[in-house]
Amino acid sequence: MATLLSAQEANRVVGSEQAFARGVELQQHGDLDGARKAYEESLQMVPRRADALSNLGVIFAHLGDYSSAIDNYKKAVEIDPHLYEVRLNLGIAYYEIQDFESAILLREIRKRLGVLPMRSFRSLIQPSPTLFLDHCALRAKSSPMLSRILASL
Repeated sequence: MATLLSAQEANRVVGSEQAFARGVELQQHGDLDGARKAYEESLQMVPRRADALSNLGVIFAHLGDYSSAIDNYKKAVEIDPHLYEVRLNLGIAYYEIQDFESAILLREIRKRLGVLPMRSFRSLIQPSPTLFLDHCALRAKSSPMLSRILASL
């Protein structure tokens, strides 16, 4: 019985890997709807795939569905808190929906933990990561709630 269960689990993992690889290929060729379906198929077989959740978040962000992007990025970070590029994408998605407090809070937490990946900022935000972060800070600085949260860190 255990061998049968292991074989079924192995088949799900292999199927998830194949669906994920198909999603990456479709995404690279611009077929966002096909990529979304492939990532969702991958997640049906192995639900706790941070890579598939992250890529699904990217797809939703490209489609302008930032709420769904945020949901997927959050799930990915819950699975693997060290996915700093996903945290950056989460901050950008918050920025896009004009939730500047959440965007700046993510930045402050990363900075206080010493995990502010400037390489990622340079490659993903143009023309300047500093301008992006300063803009978030300016938009959020008058927030009493943000001040309380940052003071508690």
